[in-house]
Amino acid sequence: MKIEEKKFQKMLVILSAASGGKTAKASSVFNDWLKHRNLPKTVRGFFERNAPVQMIWAGSGYLFDITEIMRVNDKFPDTVSDELLFIGSSPNGDFIALDYGCGNGRVGYVSHDMMYLDTSLRRFFIPVAGSIGDFIFKANNKEDFPSDYFDVAKYDTDTACWLPYNETTGEFGCLRKKDEYEQVKGGLQ
Repeated sequence: MKIEEKKFQKMLVILSAASGGKTAKASSVFNDWLKHRNLPKTVRGFFERNAPVQMIWAGSGYLFDITEIMRVNDKFPDTVSDELLFIGSSPNGDFIALDYGCGNGRVGYVSHDMMYLDTSLRRFFIPVAGSIGDFIFKANNKEDFPSDYFDVAKYDTDTACWLPYNETTGEFGCLRKKDEYEQVKGGLQ
């Protein structure tokens, strides 16, 4: 599982100096919550050492503090079966998510417009960074870094839906192949 903890911590030193976020060792309540969600040890360990005690700047969005991480993920329990952990929000309300399943620690966006469809949220996850460390670094340093789902999704006129196809990278979100993408597209028609 790719986390890039040192990169995250290095960026946090800069952000903390500008009042842009703070972490600490996780409380027992947050540790118990992390264990209850059956997160991989790498992810649990990262958050046990780097629990956001206040919101952390992530470009024009932010990473949640621990209270909000628990509240939002408990509100959307399907994130567990989708192996996604909502860790923040973009300016338009799209979720910033850590993929601890097939994405091996990648971080990206889940469209808030798709939250109430009766389908897997994974279908609407688009990775934009290889890890949480990579995400926080790029979001705060790259001027052209995408700020939400719609900066990287593709609008499909057949289904009138934004689909998880990133034209820049040629990736289909966590969907590995074009035929899986076509399956999602077909299921929305």
